Parts: sequence; structure tokens; C-alpha cells
Amino acid sequence: SWGWSLCILPRGTFQMGSPAGEPCREPSVIAETRHEVTLTRRFEILRTEVTQRQFTPHPDDPMYNPSRFIECGDRCPVENLTWHTAAALCAGISKSAGLEQCYACELVDDAMQCVNRYSGSDVYDCAGFRLPTEAEWEYAARGGTEGAYPGAANAGAFCQEVRLLEPALHSIAWYRANSGGETHPTGEKSPNGWGLYDMIGNVAEWCHDTLQLDLGAEDVTDPVGAVTSLDHVARGCSWDSLPEACRTAARSAPSEKASSRVGVRCVRTLAP
Repeated sequence: SWGWSLCILPRGTFQMGSPAGEPCREPSVIAETRHEVTLTRRFEILRTEVTQRQFTPHPDDPMYNPSRFIECGDRCPVENLTWHTAAALCAGISKSAGLEQCYACELVDDAMQCVNRYSGSDVYDCAGFRLPTEAEWEYAARGGTEGAYPGAANAGAFCQEVRLLEPALHSIAWYRANSGGETHPTGEKSPNGWGLYDMIGNVAEWCHDTLQLDLGAEDVTDPVGAVTSLDHVARGCSWDSLPEACRTAARSAPSEKASSRVGVRCVRTLAP
């Protein structure tokens, strides 16, 4: 009823993270240890990042748009969002669709504050829209591929010599070398193997998980990240990113403050 385009992804098993020899991979305190992940639930995911037109208005100001790049237009991704604002957006979509809300959100001193209504892996039981877990995000972004970039298994040679440029990214992502220092309308680059646009580039996307510095090498099922961290994970690179940050396995934990480099894409668990 709310009219946005969704893609249904099957349950499955994939290799999350990156091999040590992957081009552009650099040592980091936020590790990319490769390990097998099994997702036991189907889920649907927005084909594009949430746009400025689709952004749920601030309850006290129907014209509210937090984006830095407002002049980019309605089809450009909404950005400059905190994790809490992104979670509240997914809760608002759930409410408008008559679905359960996965987050309890309220304004506190004019700032949105959200808490999970489900703890740990129970979040997969929520029937409403929410932020993707980090595992769901990477599974969706890969689109069935295992290379450094979606659909470009042998890419990365340029990264060793010309760090600003990666030809394999040009057709799928807006990043520092081709963005002109700003966001662009969603859906203008080629989609990945599952028909999802801008999983890499334009803006990074908040995930449900709090940060676990190293996800480990053990096989896991339906992971949800750490339970002790206060920092949330964002995945996917932005209009301002270098090629190494645009690899599918690259992980980051931005400041909890809003950033024009980070937006949102919501998902929803589907019944078996």
C-alpha cells in the first residue's frame, strides 16, 4: 500500500568477509575475517535507498528533510541521518503498512531515540520493517558473487597503483572518482544480480547491528553482531569513498552523529 519497490531474497548460505589477499583490502581494527553465514529466513529489501521524497516527515515539521544535498532532488537518497532516525523511518514505514514496529522510538530533547523491541536474534521474528542486519546487508549486496565488488570478481588491480580509481566500480557505484562530490538520484547505476541499486556507493547504509570488531572465522546462523557495543555498523561506501571502502566486505562504524555519507534501506523478514 505504500508503493515502494521491493525485492524478495531467498534464504541461503554465503561467504561473508574477504580473503586476506583481496585487492584493496587493508589491515583494520574492524576485521573482515571470512566465514560462512547461513540466513534461515527469506526477507524483502528495498530496491533503492530511501529517497528524500520517501522520507517520513518529522512529526513536528512536515517539510523536514535532514539531507545535506537537498538540491539533488526528490529521487536522491535521504542522508544526514543518525542510526536512530534511520530506525525510526523503518518503524514509520511499518506503522503506515499496518505492520508490527521493530523499534520503539520517541523524541527526546528534539532528538530521535530508538531501542530494539526484540533482543538478539529474535529481531528476525519481527514482522515489520527494520534495518538490515550486517549479514543480510552483505548477502544482499553480493547478489550471489564473491569478488571484491559485486559482479566483478577480478577487479582491484588498479587499487595497487591508482588509489582513487577503480574502473570496475564506474558502472555500479557513485564514489569519489565519479560522483563530483555529491549524491545522485537512486537507480542510475547498474543493479546487482538481484536487481538492487546503489548497494555500493551513493550513500552508505545503517545496519541493525551494533559493532563487533571481528566477526570471527566460525560458521554462524542468523547473526546479529555484538550486544555490548554502543556503535552501530554502516555498510556500503558513499559518494566520497575511495575504492578500498567500496569493496563488498568493507565494514565501518561511523560516528553516531548524522553524516551526509550515510542513508538507509529497510528490510522485512518474510514467513517461511
